[in-house]
Amino acid sequence: MSIAVSIKVQDGVVLASDSCVLHKGQIYFNADKTVAPLRGLPIGVMISGDGAIGLTSVLNHLREFGQQALPKSGPTRIDRANYELKSVVAAIADHMADACAHESANTLTALILSGYSAQTNLPETWRILLDGRERVQPELIWGPNEYGITWDGERECLDRLLCGTSHQLRSVAQEFGMNGETAGQFVARVGEACESDLVSPGMPMHDAIELARFLVETTISFVGFCLDRQPKLVGGMVDLATITRYDGFRWIQRKRSAIAANGARQGEFAKR
Repeated sequence: MSIAVSIKVQDGVVLASDSCVLHKGQIYFNADKTVAPLRGLPIGVMISGDGAIGLTSVLNHLREFGQQALPKSGPTRIDRANYELKSVVAAIADHMADACAHESANTLTALILSGYSAQTNLPETWRILLDGRERVQPELIWGPNEYGITWDGERECLDRLLCGTSHQLRSVAQEFGMNGETAGQFVARVGEACESDLVSPGMPMHDAIELARFLVETTISFVGFCLDRQPKLVGGMVDLATITRYDGFRWIQRKRSAIAANGARQGEFAKR
């Protein structure tokens, strides 16, 4: 399932994700969920849901797109000096949908994509849903002049914490006699009344980083203690990255570095 959190403020975007993936009944806790598919461009993508399309990971499908899009010529070429993020999102969505169709895969994966267009100073956040049964148009979550928190994957913890609701609230409302439309309106109104306002456009990037870390770690702990969440499909180390106009995509915390450092320490200890 996993958890992916994106926080957008006026100075940039923070990306935070866990490291859990389920494959053929086996749970692994060192999966990469965050990637900069277009090397050198201020764009990042997080993955939640199914981690593979056919026999190839979603991560490698994104990397394949990046290799095809950055040469100086070609049908999917992206002009580094003059591109719109909306067009990049559409191209990635088409590439991934074609992969689903080619593999006849019933993949259900959500991609949270954040970054900058070539000629803009404010970022955007988009959501791409990969559904092997049909093509779904990408959704703009936060435009250039908007800001806030986006989360996907294991939503229950943050739905309760940030929105004051549970995914079960609608069905409970219907049990008390509300029809589907009224129950939906009720849930929306509860969300409006109970939501937690945590982000302002002027929030410093460091604070946004700490908030994203808190939200992912809280979800990991919540799932870890929930008796009804079996198997535990959220966990592992937290990867953190930022995207800003002038620094581009930059890692803040990455498990690869921690694993490498731990391996170096173990090797040094063995020498002693």
